[in-house]
Amino acid sequence: MKKLIFSLFLLTIILAGCKKTSSSPEWTTVNNGLAFPNGIYLPSTLAVQGTNVYAVTPGGVYLSTNKGSSWATINKGFYSDQYGSDSTNISTIAVNGNRVYAGTNNGTNVIYLLSNNGTSWTAIDNGFLPFYDNVSSIVFVGSNVYAVVFEGGVFETSNNGTSWAGVNNGLGDDSLSVFKLAVLGNNMFAGIYGGASVYLSTNNGANWTATANSGLPAKGYVNTMAVQGNNNIYVSICGTNTFGKGTIGLYLSNNNGSSWTAVNNGFLNSYTNAIPVITTLLVNGNNIYAGTHYAGVFLSTNNGNSWSPMNNGFVNNNAVFSLVLQGNNIFASTEEGVSIYPLAQ
Repeated sequence: MKKLIFSLFLLTIILAGCKKTSSSPEWTTVNNGLAFPNGIYLPSTLAVQGTNVYAVTPGGVYLSTNKGSSWATINKGFYSDQYGSDSTNISTIAVNGNRVYAGTNNGTNVIYLLSNNGTSWTAIDNGFLPFYDNVSSIVFVGSNVYAVVFEGGVFETSNNGTSWAGVNNGLGDDSLSVFKLAVLGNNMFAGIYGGASVYLSTNNGANWTATANSGLPAKGYVNTMAVQGNNNIYVSICGTNTFGKGTIGLYLSNNNGSSWTAVNNGFLNSYTNAIPVITTLLVNGNNIYAGTHYAGVFLSTNNGNSWSPMNNGFVNNNAVFSLVLQGNNIFASTEEGVSIYPLAQ
């Protein structure tokens, strides 16, 4: 009897030792089909529309319908001449329902709409927007589209681009320095590149007022913005040195910008031993993901009170330019191309 008990005990230990252990999630590069002319691995922006994931590279705009396993180009319709194509100058992509918009950087036409069942692009600025400027942000309030033309101001269309109107009242000279827009409920926020300040509009951009900006650094510029729930807005402030010197960090306001609190506990760039430049933010319920310049991706589950790195699989804690959520996966555009990270289900 004792031998039987011992044998069963030994068998239990052996089986336990053979049991597979689940590995930690990690980032995996998914570049099949993406083109990077001249070896430049800098997809600047990503967007999601249902099961579709859009990625921008120096080779143009690409679409994946299979979680990044393969990518197909969709560059038909972009203006081109002997000097190049607008497809290689896309600065931002944004999705509103079944519509996909692309803004250009130094392109001849400024904003395009994906049309013809998603097979080609149509310019919709119709000459109303300034040429040869950078569309740095596109947001939506209902069916209205708002676009920032950097050094040109904020513009609105309510008829899908047939006409555009400037909505800069109250911004003054800062209208030429608006870099990012964010929408929180009925409020729209404009972040200024050239001063660490934020403006608020409560009437769809008809009028803007400077928020109190209490708690924001006196210098720096707004790099990116994101909203969470019904109250929280996050603003990344970057100093004049992208390697981490000067005023820099992430700030949170839950009172429409009347006051701001620094939320940087846990951020670290191992190259500079300082808070990294925060380049992009992704909000998923209570979780906030922050992409950084050469420090990878960080996660906060407590409104930014603390952050922890999630860089397993990255090489040298990549520079991250854009983060999006598609189903149970996060996609990141980095200096290595596009990577995917599976979330726990």
